[in-house]
Amino acid sequence: MKKILAILFFVALAVPSRAAITITIEEVGLDVVFTATGTANIDSFGAPLSAGGSAGVDANRPYLFVGTTNSIDVDIYGGLTTEPIGPGPTSPIAADAATGDGFGFNFSSLLLYQGYVSNTPLSGTATFFNHSFSSLGIAEGTYTYTWGSGGNFDQATIIVVPEPSTYGALTGLVILGLVIIRRKRS
Repeated sequence: MKKILAILFFVALAVPSRAAITITIEEVGLDVVFTATGTANIDSFGAPLSAGGSAGVDANRPYLFVGTTNSIDVDIYGGLTTEPIGPGPTSPIAADAATGDGFGFNFSSLLLYQGYVSNTPLSGTATFFNHSFSSLGIAEGTYTYTWGSGGNFDQATIIVVPEPSTYGALTGLVILGLVIIRRKRS
């Protein structure tokens, strides 16, 4: 029992691994907010393709983009390992508001605003008014996208933050475990 409680305690305290890009997705009131920061090492890629991109999400594809609600020219770098962040809707959902640098992911490609210089800071947001994880088809969890190799290896971590009720449940389990341990000691 002590081992199980110790494992639960450390799982509750676990911090996701550091990534070059971190995208945090949270339900804030009646909205869903994507907050993205970091840098991208694109030295392992050849010449990029070009396309347009604007803030939005399709969890099943996976497609997620932050930074601008207007379509901008982006450079496309292929070769990422990606996974869906949920079952997703039948088509992409555009963000209602966005700020910062335009960047994100589409299938197995990294999308960066045109002219991005490798390893320079990126920061952007996307907000979906009157949405929930469910309406966007997003599943709670941590997702890691990787690209490059050796000295050019890089990654992005997408963290879909559990609802506050989940935090309460984890805190409750930790407290319960500590109470049980304390009772056994006395």
